[in-house]
Amino acid sequence: MTSIVGSQRGVPDISMSGACDGGADMYQSFPGQPPGWYPTCGTSEATPEFAGIVALTDQVAGHSLGLINPYLYAMSQFHAPGLVDIVSGNNTVSFKQGGKWHTVVGFDAGPGYDLASGVGTVDASLFVPELACLAARWSGADSAGQPAVGGQSSVGGQSSVGGQPAVPGQPLAQDSAAAQLLAASQLAVGRQPLATASASGVVETGGAEAMAARYCFAGS
Repeated sequence: MTSIVGSQRGVPDISMSGACDGGADMYQSFPGQPPGWYPTCGTSEATPEFAGIVALTDQVAGHSLGLINPYLYAMSQFHAPGLVDIVSGNNTVSFKQGGKWHTVVGFDAGPGYDLASGVGTVDASLFVPELACLAARWSGADSAGQPAVGGQSSVGGQSSVGGQPAVPGQPLAQDSAAAQLLAASQLAVGRQPLATASASGVVETGGAEAMAARYCFAGS
C-alpha cells in the first residue's frame, strides 16, 4: 500500500455495491417526500451495507470493535478469504452539466490495494467470523490465557459475556440468515488464541499478527 499512497492516508478502504442498476429498496420517512419504499444506490446503499456487516461482527465479538482499519489491512496483507480482491474496472465518472458532458478521470483497479476499490469487497459469510477472530486474537489475554476483549472471554471453548454464556443461535439479530451467520461465527470466536499482548498492552514481536491471521483465516 505504501508504494501507492506513501506516508499519506489512503482512501478508499473497502468497496461495496452502489450501482443504480442493482439498487436496494429502502424505506424512507424523512421530510421532503412521502414516506415509502424507494430504490437507493450509490453511497446511500453501500455505506449501510458495510455498516450492517460490521454490526454483525460487533455482535459476534460481544462488543464494538472500534476502529477496524488495522484489522482490515491485516486481512488484506494475509489474504483473508473474506476479502474479495477487485482487479478490474475504474472509478472514472462522466456527468452532464450545463448541457455539456464532463469526465473526471479516476484510478484503475488491480491486484491488492488500489485507489479505485481499496482492499476490495467482502464475502460477509467469511468476513464476519474472520474479523471477529482476528480482533480477539490480536489484542490480549486474561490470566487464564484466554482472549480478553472488552470483558469477553472464552472458557471451555464457549464464549461468555459478562459471565453469561453467549449461546450460539440466540443473537440479537432477528433476521434468520443473519442469525445463522452469527451462530456460526460465535463458535469460531470460541477457539484458543495464538497471539497475546505484554503486560504493558503492547503486542509482542515475533509475528503475533501473522500467527493470529494464519489461525483465523485457515478454516475459512
